[in-house]
Amino acid sequence: MNLLAKITLLLVLLSSCHKPDDNGNSPVLINKGVLIMSEGLFQQNNASLTYYDDLNNHLHQSFYLNNNDEMLGDVANDILHYGGKIYIVLNNSHIVTVLDAHSGLVLKKIPMTDNGTGRGPRNIVANENKIYVASFDGSVVKLDTSTLYPEATLTLGRNPDGMVVQNGKLYVSNSGGLDFPNYDTTVSVVDLSIFQETARITVGQNPGMIVSDFEGDIYVIKRGDYGSDSSRLLKIDPISQTVLQEFSGLNITQIFSTDQEIYFVHTDAFGNNAQLGKIDAATEQVVSTNIFSVAHIQTLYGFHVDPVNNVVYLLDAKNYSSSGTLFQHNMTGGLLRQINTGYLPKKVVIFE
Repeated sequence: MNLLAKITLLLVLLSSCHKPDDNGNSPVLINKGVLIMSEGLFQQNNASLTYYDDLNNHLHQSFYLNNNDEMLGDVANDILHYGGKIYIVLNNSHIVTVLDAHSGLVLKKIPMTDNGTGRGPRNIVANENKIYVASFDGSVVKLDTSTLYPEATLTLGRNPDGMVVQNGKLYVSNSGGLDFPNYDTTVSVVDLSIFQETARITVGQNPGMIVSDFEGDIYVIKRGDYGSDSSRLLKIDPISQTVLQEFSGLNITQIFSTDQEIYFVHTDAFGNNAQLGKIDAATEQVVSTNIFSVAHIQTLYGFHVDPVNNVVYLLDAKNYSSSGTLFQHNMTGGLLRQINTGYLPKKVVIFE
């Protein structure tokens, strides 16, 4: 083969590595913008990523599909940007898909299985170049971020459904959600230096979302039984490993921490009439139960607060069977932007 032919072949091979975007061009690169993860409908294989490019004011509705020429998978539960990679937890596909955080191209798909049986991965967190994935089979798998291979597996309580890392400890809420009505009631504490469970804290039925603040305190929602036992937000003291405070009177269903403040969504007893509130982490007091009206949201499926740019992102799942919408507001409720998303928009990642 002569030199010209070799060069021509090389160019063809290089060009074939690039997947087209929605305009038939090279892959869309992630720069400054917002990446929106939509969960998708169960068993429909239509989880998706939508990317809004702030630099060019352009929406890439099918970002993952157009960059990788394939569907993302079935039921996207969590997403994490860490160390130049994006990790996407696909619950019903039983994989963690890893993307390059600039090109959006797949680096690896990590199976979350045990002897061929899917673990049902739910949540993901990072700490000191390790990734931790909690799954509904009761496991937490530790992955190395350079090799992207599992290093160890730990079995905790029933159906883990939330994680947070604080001061070298991993706190895992054990929901027992698949054992209705016999829920789990505990939060596991894992010492990451030895990757062993060192304590279980009783918090109440069906614990779910869990976050921490700048003082190291842990906040967890115990969702109750969706009946007589109401959903409540609890504060855990990491030193005594006991529940110190219950934010009574508020049916809190979602939380988000900016370290200085804990934002929350609360509803009436029937899960309707959602409102957005805020707790001052320093005083540990509720400072507002209605920061601004979210009455324009049909189904508040997730939210994200950006304290640097003073922006609140509200994710509307509509009627659970049609495409959703991301509403971007300033801190007083002024609408900045409205973005169409995939089915059941759940999480956002901000790229500066």
